[in-house]
Parts: sequence; structure tokens; C-alpha cells
Amino acid sequence: WVYKIGYYFVKCYWYLARPRAYGVKGILQYKDEVLLIRNSYGPTGWTFPGGGVKVHESLKKAVVREVFEEVGVRVHDVHYIGHYFTTREYKKDLVHCFISEVKSRQFTIDYSEVVEARWFSLSDLPPMTPSGILAVKVLKSFYA
Repeated sequence: WVYKIGYYFVKCYWYLARPRAYGVKGILQYKDEVLLIRNSYGPTGWTFPGGGVKVHESLKKAVVREVFEEVGVRVHDVHYIGHYFTTREYKKDLVHCFISEVKSRQFTIDYSEVVEARWFSLSDLPPMTPSGILAVKVLKSFYA
């Protein structure tokens, strides 16, 4: 619940300040499945692990860190597949998407930030958050 309260205040700041934000999404793929999460805050639905980029942090280091923090998976071989831009949460958010093929379906979630994680077939994805939908579009254009 701490994340929910914090998210409310951060969203108020975003509404007033309209800051630029830089984020990453990590698309973990095992055969024909991808790992999706449901966050403990923000919009309901499923999305890919990810988050904000720290000051002076490279995009690749950010996605490796965020994936490990949220689902406990250490990825080393990540490939940039595209980005999307959104102002949905009032900030000017540029999110870079990366994909990584993993050798196992094992994961361990951080329950303070993530309430659930599961593997889904790319052909049968569950209801997604708005950011998840945008990341899926990037993924589909990568495969096109």
C-alpha cells in the first residue's frame, strides 16, 4: 500500500510539473512465451517488468537492474527493439524496450512492487495496462 500512496503523490507532481521521464521495459522471452507482471500500484492489468532510468545510468544497465529488482532474473544479453512515447500519466515519458531470451521460466517477484508475475503465450496475452499495450506494439513491429 506504500507504493499506492506514493504513486498518488507522484502522479500529482507529474500533473503539475509535466516532467520528462525516461524508462525501460524488459521483455523476457522463453520459447513462445513472455513474462508479464501486475504492479502493486498504477493501472490494473499486465505489463512487462521495467521502470525509470537513473541519472547517468545507461538504458541497458537500467533494464538489467529493473528486471532483476522486479522478477529476480539476471539478464545479460539484452537487445534494443524500439521505444514509445506517452503523456498518459501527465509526464512526457519516453520508454525504451529491450528483449532478452532466457533459458529458464524461473523468477522471484518483489512483492512490494509486483503482486503477480506469469508466463503468457504471445498469441494469448491477458488484459494489458496502457504501457503494456504500447510495449506489445513495439514488440510486434520488431517481429514484423
